[in-house]
Amino acid sequence: MRVSIMGMLEIEDDLNSSKIRLFNWLWDEVRLFKDEMREIVCEKGQKLPLNI
Repeated sequence: MRVSIMGMLEIEDDLNSSKIRLFNWLWDEVRLFKDEMREIVCEKGQKLPLNI
């Protein structure tokens, strides 16, 4: 199966858009937490690998 460069770029763009929507949703959810809980979640999140 042949995939054009434009097709690959469209797929990559779709993936990046999906990641941005996911991170925006996640941040909206985290903002609903109380300050103490938000700090814990952010601290633990900083330790996660960013390989998505």
